Formats: sequence, C-alpha cells, structure tokens
Amino acid sequence: MKHTLTTLLTVFLLVFSTSLFAQIELKVQEGTRSTSEGAANALILQLPNTSYKQVNKLWGKYIKDYKGKTKYNRKTNEYFTDDAEVKDMSNNTVDITAKINDKGEQGTELVVWFNLGVTYLSAAEYPERYLIGEKIVRNFGLLVSADLIEEQLKIEEKKLIDYNEELKKLAQKKTAEDNNIKKQKENIAKAEESIKNSESAIEENAKEQDEQKATIKGQEVLIEDIKRKLKTINK
Repeated sequence: MKHTLTTLLTVFLLVFSTSLFAQIELKVQEGTRSTSEGAANALILQLPNTSYKQVNKLWGKYIKDYKGKTKYNRKTNEYFTDDAEVKDMSNNTVDITAKINDKGEQGTELVVWFNLGVTYLSAAEYPERYLIGEKIVRNFGLLVSADLIEEQLKIEEKKLIDYNEELKKLAQKKTAEDNNIKKQKENIAKAEESIKNSESAIEENAKEQDEQKATIKGQEVLIEDIKRKLKTINK
C-alpha cells in the first residue's frame, strides 16, 4: 500500500511539472497580418492559458530591452517601438509593431512586425535575420511561460500555507484530545483509588458489623439471664 501511494505521488508530481512547463508551445509562425499602417508580413505566436491583460503588460516591459521609444495606441491596440536596437537583425534601427489579440478561452495571440525600413522581416527575404526575429518572439513566449509558472507557484505556495495551517489545527486538536485522555486517565486513577478505599471500608464495616452483632447477641444473652434471675427472686 505504501509503495502504491509513493508511485501515485511520483506520477502526480511528474504530470504537474510537465503541465507547468508545457503552458505554451513556443511555435512561431509567419503570415500577412494587418496593422494600422496596412498589411505586412508578421511573426505570430499563440499563447494559450494566458490573459490579454497579462500578456499586454509583459510585452510593454519586455520591449524596453530594445531601447527604442515605445508608445501604446489604445484605439488600434498596438505597441509601436520606434528605432529599436536589434543586434544582428540590422545595422540600422528597427521599427517594431506588436499587437496582442484576446482569444477568450483559447488565450491570446501575439503578432509582431519588424520594419527594416525598406520592407518587413520575412523568412523568404531575410532567412538569417528572420531567425533573430523568431528568437525575440520565442524569448517573449518563454517570459510569458515563466510568468504563468510564477503565478502557479504562488497559488501552490498559498495552498501549502493553508495545508500547514490545517495541519497545525489538527495537531492542536490532537493535543487537546491527548490532554483530555490524560485528564480522564487521572480521573479513572482517582476513581479506582476511591473504589479501593471504599472496598476496604466495606470490608472493615463488615467486620465491625459482625463484632457489633456478637456484642448484641451477648447483650441479649445477658438480659435473658438477668430476667431469669429476677423471676426466681419474685417467686
């Protein structure tokens, strides 16, 4: 039974760990998508199990690493980073546009356009540079995945705190029951001692009753003897 429980616990931990690190399948795709400036080639990453608010906030922080000046347009729901510095993609600065699409229960979708000045980044025209863009998008996916894991960690740590509190309550309850048993045992010991004392008192009482009965019997014999003597004198 112990071996079975250990096996089940091991399987649970393996499944749990796998589910955490498989939050996002980091598969970057490319395709033509529309921006506020028109249709252009973009890099696309699906982010399941995420929320729009979460991903939007993380991208705003993440893109700061590329130095450029970033603005968020609430009307178009686009981040535009002007003159970003992207090593190995271009000797000049790169304009980066990003949009997070809310897909409801399916999570979110990240769409990123890299404007190289003359045209937008694509695998067909710039295969080597495309790998850099793909890495940028994939690294963001890793950041989102890490954020999901951190959130899951917080949830599980909160559960651990609750479990420890429950264990503390159970330990306190056990202590109370142990104290109650100890008290009851003391009461039983006192009761047993009292019973022994009462049994001794009963035995002593029985002896005293026998003695008293003997005394009464003797007294009755004495009275009868006196009565006989009295009758003899009165004749």
